[in-house]
Amino acid sequence: MGMDIGLYTRCAETDSFMFLADPALVETDPLKYENWNWQVEENVTRLLFQAVDQYWADRDSAVTIQLDEEEWLISETDSAQVQYEYQVTFHHGLADIDSIGAGSLRWKFRRNQVDRLWYIVEWQDFADDDHGGWSAIKGAFRS
Repeated sequence: MGMDIGLYTRCAETDSFMFLADPALVETDPLKYENWNWQVEENVTRLLFQAVDQYWADRDSAVTIQLDEEEWLISETDSAQVQYEYQVTFHHGLADIDSIGAGSLRWKFRRNQVDRLWYIVEWQDFADDDHGGWSAIKGAFRS
């Protein structure tokens, strides 16, 4: 996917997309994570990509995303749910925001009835206790 917001947009069902942050973070700051739809996701992702681009510029490995231990939870004709363990690094250079995250994520996919392609409709995050997860990184960029 790289740092191309347009490519990411083509992977999501933008009309029904939801991001569900790590439950512990939601408990400590519910307003930051409420109503996280595609508009919020796109804005947060754009701000994160801009920070990485400004800090890391043209150097390699500005962003690393490692997905391990794939587990299919549901696989049906027009929907699927998959879970991964993950580690991410975003070299954004902002001292007050985590740049490394780890945990597990769960993506729900739905097959579009028009083009029959698969799209992400829901993203759930569960951060590791030792690291902030994707929720902490993304939440820091929500305005």
